[in-house]
Amino acid sequence: MRLAASLVVLSLAFYASARSHHFAAAHHIRRDMPMPDVSGYSVQPNSLGDADNGYAGFPNVSNAQTILNFPLKSAEGATIPMYISAGKDNKNITRAVIVPPGKLRDNWYYFWVMDKALYQAAETYEDVDYNAISIMAPALLNPKDITAGAGDNTTLIFNGTTWMSGHYSSGPGSFTNISSYDVVDDLLDYYLDKDEFPNLDKVVIAGHSAGAQFGQRYAALRKSSKHNARIAFWLANPGSLLWLTADRPLPNSTCENVDRWKYGLTDGLPGYGTYAYNHYGRDGIVERYNSHNIHYAWGTADDGPGDTRCQAKTQGLTHYERGLNFVNMIKDISGGSVPDNATVDWVEGVSHDGEGMTRSEAGMTRLFRNATYQRRFGNDNGASASWEPAHGLLLGAAAALVSALCVL
Repeated sequence: MRLAASLVVLSLAFYASARSHHFAAAHHIRRDMPMPDVSGYSVQPNSLGDADNGYAGFPNVSNAQTILNFPLKSAEGATIPMYISAGKDNKNITRAVIVPPGKLRDNWYYFWVMDKALYQAAETYEDVDYNAISIMAPALLNPKDITAGAGDNTTLIFNGTTWMSGHYSSGPGSFTNISSYDVVDDLLDYYLDKDEFPNLDKVVIAGHSAGAQFGQRYAALRKSSKHNARIAFWLANPGSLLWLTADRPLPNSTCENVDRWKYGLTDGLPGYGTYAYNHYGRDGIVERYNSHNIHYAWGTADDGPGDTRCQAKTQGLTHYERGLNFVNMIKDISGGSVPDNATVDWVEGVSHDGEGMTRSEAGMTRLFRNATYQRRFGNDNGASASWEPAHGLLLGAAAALVSALCVL
C-alpha cells in the first residue's frame, strides 16, 4: 500500500509538472490589465456608406484604434487605413492576428468579430491573455471609397475585388504597381520587428470568406523569409480556392481558363508571383505552399454557392463541398493525409458565419491559443469529432493510474 501511495503521489506530481510546463509553453502573461467591457460587443459597428456606392469613413469600434494613414514600406508615400488593438503594450504582445476584410471591404466588422472571439477565448481558456494578443484589420479600398470620403490622396486603392487575388493597385497617382500581397508583407514586417514586439512568437493571417480567398492565395505566392515558421494562416469558408492540381473534381469542358490564376497555376499569375513562378515552377510553388502552417476551417452547414463563376463550380457547388474536395486533393498529393503542419476543422452546424467560425472551439484554438494543439476537431471527411486539450489528457491518465492503484 505504501508503494501504491508513493506511485500515486509521483503520478500526481508528474501531472502537476506537466501541466505547469504545458501552460509555460503558452508564454502566458499575468492578467494585470483589465478586460474590455463586454457591452461593447452588443452592437455591431454601423458602416458609413455601402460597398456599391463607397464608404464615407470608418466607424468607431470598441477596443480599436483607428489609423487612417498607416505608411507602407513597399510604396513610400502611400498609406492604408486600418484598425488595430488599442491600449496594449507592445512588449507584452506574444501573438498578432491580421484579419483581411470581406468582399464588402468592411474591415470594421472583421475587427469587431475577431476581438469578440478573443474576449470569449480569454474568458474560456487559462492560456489566452486578452492583453497579449494584438488584432489588426487593414482596409483595402477602391476608387468609390475615395470619392465618398473614406480615404485621401495617399490611400492605396484597388479596382473592384482585385485585391483578393494579389493584383496591382490602381492608385493613387503613380502607385499602380503595388500588389495587395506587398501590403501584407509590410503588415507582417510591422509585427515581426523584434525591436517593436520583442516577445511576439506568432502572426496569424486569419481570413473568413473573401478574406480566406485572399489569405490562401497569398500563402501560395508569399516570398520566403527567415520568419516563415512564425507565420500561420487560418482560412475559413473561402468562396473558391487556388487549386493545386490541374484536374478538377467537377470538370467542365465548356468552361475556359479553369486552371488560370486565381483558380489555378497554369498562367495568369499577378506580378507579385512572377519570381515564384519563374524560379520554382508549379511544383515548387505547391511544395512551398504545403510547407506553411495552414489551418483550414469549414462550417458543415455552409451550403451557399460562394463564387458562382464556372471555374469555381468545377471545384464544387458549395463552400462546404469545395472544402471536402480540396482536402481530398491535398491528401492525394501529400501521401494520403494533409501535411503535418496543416489542420482541417469541420465546424459542426455553422453556415457562412464569421462569428460562428471564429468563436467555435476550433476557431478560438487556432487563432489565439499559444500552446501547440494539433488535435483535429473533425475527421477529414467532415464528420465532427471529440477533442480535449493536453492537460485534460494528463489529468485523465493520472486519474486512471490512481484508480488502478486503489484496486491493488
